[in-house]
Amino acid sequence: MMTPVVNADLKINKATDVTFVLPGVNPEIEDRQGVVQFFDAYGAAESDSLFLIEKDSLAATTSLGGLELTGTIQSDTAALITLITDERNGDAVKIKGKASLSGGIDKSGKMSLTGDYQLQSGSYQITLSVLKRQFTIQPGSTITWNGDPLSATLDITAQYVANTQPINLLPSEITSLPSAEVNRYKSKVPFNVLLTMKGDLMKPQITFDIELPNNEKSRWPNVDNKLAYIRGDDAELNKQVFALLLLGRFVQENPLKNSAEGTSLATTAKSSVSKILADQLNNLAGSLIQGVDLNFGINSEDDYTSGTATSRTDLNVGVSKRLLNDKIKVSVGSNFELEGPSNTNENASNIAGDIAIDYMLSKDGRYLLRA
Repeated sequence: MMTPVVNADLKINKATDVTFVLPGVNPEIEDRQGVVQFFDAYGAAESDSLFLIEKDSLAATTSLGGLELTGTIQSDTAALITLITDERNGDAVKIKGKASLSGGIDKSGKMSLTGDYQLQSGSYQITLSVLKRQFTIQPGSTITWNGDPLSATLDITAQYVANTQPINLLPSEITSLPSAEVNRYKSKVPFNVLLTMKGDLMKPQITFDIELPNNEKSRWPNVDNKLAYIRGDDAELNKQVFALLLLGRFVQENPLKNSAEGTSLATTAKSSVSKILADQLNNLAGSLIQGVDLNFGINSEDDYTSGTATSRTDLNVGVSKRLLNDKIKVSVGSNFELEGPSNTNENASNIAGDIAIDYMLSKDGRYLLRA
């Protein structure tokens, strides 16, 4: 009883949602209770008399001589673990994966943990000034423990997709091209901003990279070559990464110059007004229309697919309804091109362009059938 030996096989089940707050760099006083103790020097003598203290009947009980604990830890891939790296800003890593760990506590009280945690999904949210950007953790990332539970080794890659024009990335390389070919570089292309975390869990080394998706590299060889060149200059690479995260575009040597801008501010104004209008429509629909979920989305931009700048405005309308105690969800929606080079689907009667029916197999919605 005084020196028990415990063997345990533990499994974190799918309903688990655990949050760990990593300690900050600068320690702070959390509680002043007990730091300074006050007493009344002129109080009653019996208040601190040793002779009035009752004898502890358990004082002679033998204390625990030691505990020897060994065990294994496995995790369900649906269990969610959150690591808050900056409690003030809300920066956090949310991970789901498969754990294969072994650990224990020896008689001296020393804890040990070995094994790895294979990440299958998750996200890493970082705060840049007033903006928040969420990176999606890529499968294959790992967290490895080699003894000390607080000294895990990270090997995590996360991805953020930025849709922007590549023209600001190579303004000097395309000066000799025809105007129609130059306008092609003004069309938006998805770029993968990669965030890599390696090293110690408490002090990870974070690096960035930018790359084109595999299916876009053959279409944009000049852009892929320029990204490969930028990787050799850490300062230039970091400048372009933070420009994508903060401004949503690449920057030239003169950061105030933007080759992707048109000859007027009409597109910029319409884009800003479109976001405000979409938010107001959604708020109005939520307060006036009961029983259904109605969503609006308006996107306005310049389309360069034809070789010349053409304004394009799309209206997205979606309606959804839940039936049979939320067991069935019916969603209807369509995209209307209000302005653009093709002017397709302008008929308001085509609201039922896309129909989706979801049937919930579990109450939490994790398993469902979709038609």
